Amino acid sequence: MNTSGFSYHEVEEGGMFRPEDVMYNHLLFLLDGRMQVSCNNFIRKEVQADECVMLPIGADAKCRALSVCRLVCFSFYNLPADYNGVYMADLCRTVAGMEYTFEAIPLREPLQKFLALLLGYFSEGIDSPELQEVKYQEFFLMLQVFYEQQEVAKLLYPLVGNDPSFRLEVLLHCRKVNRVKELAALLNMESRAFGRQMKEEFGLSPYQWLLKQKAGHIYFSLREEKEKSLEAIWHEHGFRYAGHFSRFCKEQFNVPPLKIRNALWRET
Repeated sequence: MNTSGFSYHEVEEGGMFRPEDVMYNHLLFLLDGRMQVSCNNFIRKEVQADECVMLPIGADAKCRALSVCRLVCFSFYNLPADYNGVYMADLCRTVAGMEYTFEAIPLREPLQKFLALLLGYFSEGIDSPELQEVKYQEFFLMLQVFYEQQEVAKLLYPLVGNDPSFRLEVLLHCRKVNRVKELAALLNMESRAFGRQMKEEFGLSPYQWLLKQKAGHIYFSLREEKEKSLEAIWHEHGFRYAGHFSRFCKEQFNVPPLKIRNALWRET
């Protein structure tokens, strides 16, 4: 049985919403209002009422309400077994021609009715692990029935792969390590075998992939965590000296960290 759950939230204009546990995937269904959603290197993407977006496992995320918002958050660990066969293979072929852009998909009428019924249960005080499990299965079935594969692939992109279990374990553990050998050890894999599977699954070497993840988390910190000093950010991400951190940012983003940070003030 999956540890998953739907929950209802109301956020005042200017208020913030951040899912509590980054070790789960979170699907946000915006029922009313507008939100700016930041997720790793995707900063302040606007989500409208009747749209859905996913914050993948391990991501840095922050959601700011641009108006009074009502939303349902669906937190889940992995995809259902039905997604591990022919349907996942079809999604993989679709993803192969896509670039991940962290875009929302529309809430079609059947899904709106699904959410309305769910909120009706909640308002009557009806909630249980059994109900949550049934709704978990039902939601992913609805994606298959009422959405084009292109839309599903766009939404679930970070979770779509030839070996979903391996991909999930990598996403789950990558924030705990600084080196490739450490990540391979957490997955109980020999380094060469781990490198081959990473290349097959993500299209990058383990080192390149970890570097890309690190860059995304740093970019989020520079743009969205204005309460943190530059020194705090570089220490948090494993840099001993300001010069090393500045060089990393120039290599990854083509600009020094202060210029990335200053973009925050121009947009505020």
